[in-house]
Amino acid sequence: WATCNIGASTPEEYGTYYAWGADRFISSTNYASYPGFYITQPLGSYKSYSGDSNYDTAKQVLGGKWVMPNQDDWNELINNCNIEWTTQNGVSGVLVTSPTNGKSIFLPAAGFYSPAAKAYKQQGTYGHYWSSEIKPRYNYDETVAACLDFSSNLSKMNQNDQSYWFGCSVRPIMRK
Repeated sequence: WATCNIGASTPEEYGTYYAWGADRFISSTNYASYPGFYITQPLGSYKSYSGDSNYDTAKQVLGGKWVMPNQDDWNELINNCNIEWTTQNGVSGVLVTSPTNGKSIFLPAAGFYSPAAKAYKQQGTYGHYWSSEIKPRYNYDETVAACLDFSSNLSKMNQNDQSYWFGCSVRPIMRK
C-alpha cells in the first residue's frame, strides 16, 4: 500500500479527488465527462479495471506497477487488520494496522466531492476510497463503482456503491 493518497505528499493530506477511472479532478455536471459513463457491460455485475491504463487512476497518474485496489484488497484490510478511528497530526481518519507484522497505514477522512453541489462533503467525518470495480446499469446515471467507506461513528469499514462521477480519494497499491 502507498503511504498516502494520490495527489498528497503526506499520509494526512486528502490528495486529489478523482471520479472513478479519471486521471484528473473533474467538476462537470455532464455525465459524459466521466470515464464511468462509457462502461456499459456487463450490466449489473462488477468488473475490475485494475491495471487498465484507460480506467485505473493509479496506473494513469503514477504509472509503473501502481494500481487502484480491488474489493479483495480492501477486504484483506477490513477482515485481517485492526482498525481504529484516530487523529494524526490534527487530521481525523482510520489507522489500519496489521496484527501480523505491525505495519500500518493512515487513511484520512477526506469525504468526497459532489459535482452537483460543487462542494466538498463530509471532510473530517467520512472516508470514501475507490476500488477498481464498476457496476454498469441500464441507465448510465445509475451506474456505480465499488468504494470503501468509513466514518467516525462506525466501528468498522464497509464496502459500498458510489456514483462514479463523485470525487473520491484513491489509495494505490503496487502489484508485484
